[in-house]
Amino acid sequence: MDDHRKWLFAAPAMAFVAALLVFPLGWTIFLSLTDAEGSVRAESDFVGLRNYLDVLTDTERFWPAVGRTAMFTIVALLFEVVLGMAIALLLWRPFKGERWVRVAILLPLVATPVAVGMMWRLIFDPNIGLANQLLGWFGIGPQPWLAGQHTALPTTILIDVWQWTPMVVLILLAGLTSLSEEPQEAARIDGASTWQRFRHVTLPLLTPTLTVAVLLRGIDALKTFDILYATKGRGGGSFHEVETLNVYAYGLSFDYNEYGVSSTVLILFFLIIIGAMWAPDRAAQGGEAMRARPAYRIFRATALTVVVLVLVAPLVWMVAASLKTNVDIYDPAKALSFSPTLDNYGKVLQQANYVEFILNSLWVAFAATVASLILGVPAAYSMSRFNMKKSALVVLMARIIPGVSLLVPWFYVFSNLRMVGGFGVLIISHMFVSLPLVVYIMMGYFDSLPTELEEAALVDGLTHVGAFRRITLPLSVPGIATSGILSFIFSWNNFMFALVLSDADTKTLPVAIFDFVGYASIDWGGLMAATTVVTLPIMVIALFVQKYVVSGLTAGATKG
Repeated sequence: MDDHRKWLFAAPAMAFVAALLVFPLGWTIFLSLTDAEGSVRAESDFVGLRNYLDVLTDTERFWPAVGRTAMFTIVALLFEVVLGMAIALLLWRPFKGERWVRVAILLPLVATPVAVGMMWRLIFDPNIGLANQLLGWFGIGPQPWLAGQHTALPTTILIDVWQWTPMVVLILLAGLTSLSEEPQEAARIDGASTWQRFRHVTLPLLTPTLTVAVLLRGIDALKTFDILYATKGRGGGSFHEVETLNVYAYGLSFDYNEYGVSSTVLILFFLIIIGAMWAPDRAAQGGEAMRARPAYRIFRATALTVVVLVLVAPLVWMVAASLKTNVDIYDPAKALSFSPTLDNYGKVLQQANYVEFILNSLWVAFAATVASLILGVPAAYSMSRFNMKKSALVVLMARIIPGVSLLVPWFYVFSNLRMVGGFGVLIISHMFVSLPLVVYIMMGYFDSLPTELEEAALVDGLTHVGAFRRITLPLSVPGIATSGILSFIFSWNNFMFALVLSDADTKTLPVAIFDFVGYASIDWGGLMAATTVVTLPIMVIALFVQKYVVSGLTAGATKG
């Protein structure tokens, strides 16, 4: 294909990402060299590297935030990989009830993160939460959990592990199921034990997939914001106990309006993420699991039952709390025995005007998904077929960059354009999340399609555009469905962009949840009903199309 035709497919997506990525990053660098603060329209003076010197010598907020970010990421990633590997091995071989276990694993993964944070905020409440009630049944005294200065960060790590270990499970399971049986059979014939086969055969051959899981989860853990904001609020708590770099930079930008200093923190944060990406990445394939002996079947059934209970019980508790009055929620005796009521849902859907927020979320997620497919599918086709790896990297960089690092320049630009608070800016910002996802999934899908049919169509006189439209596009419908569904889910769940760029009339459901959180008290019944309204629809969608969701989430995991 001629260069200009090749770029015809990729240029729109490239231009969109460049407009929202390259300029904002340049603007962030510029702001980091100024004393910009206060109004976005206020004048600022050039101060050179003074902000960098101030930040790098800040031992009260910046370096503690770096330490918390490192601890959160390393500990969460360690537990998620170890638990993910163990659960994936248990799921490797078919068994009765396998489908329902996979459903349970999928539920936390698609749940709205900010709603998950609110759910665990109630569960870990030191006075009325389920966690301390369970400890009491075993004779253990109550713990402060999120309320404790030294226990808040470990508790948020636990929440992250609960929600995102299923992602690691799905990625590793995809890798395991793609492995050949021949190396395992050879090792078994040679007398290798189950542990020896895992250590010397399965694990080395699974390294590429494991690397993908570590990179994807490591980058996301570094950028965690929703759960921390939902559980501890602004500043990461009264003593900044869960204030990571993401939370710290957000506070500097939108709580204190210190745009120059916040831009400096964001540039340093971005460099930390780029540095974290330099991990070993060696390709390999192969693997096997333990034989389904009777003792192992009993162990697997018991272990997976515990896994399902741990994953599903908090969601059931959330729904149960939404059916209680606030009086019942505060009464430990009514933990399991109570008279259900729908009053909280009436409050949410009528008094809190949630119907409007539901429509807002539907419109923003739908529009962002459609626009991302229109731009992303042709771009992915061109990048796949014509080996445009550098162009693909530009688009996929949006997957790596912390959203808060773009919000400062976006807020600057869109405020001056009088766009903040409108649906247009919400759709554009959500596309920044969904477009790279579409390109990533569709590139893998196009790589798997044979080129012979396209080449035959070109011989028959079709143009490259015609071959794409008549041959390749119909064959790629499953991939388009997969990327579209995941794009909708991720857009629906997006919190940070809507928190900053929406207003009272355009805010989406994840932002509207906070209407039930006051400074002095929390309407727990209304809050749990609101979190259920946010989370339940997306879970139902994911359950009906779980095949597409799983294939999209594990896209690229088994590439060598």
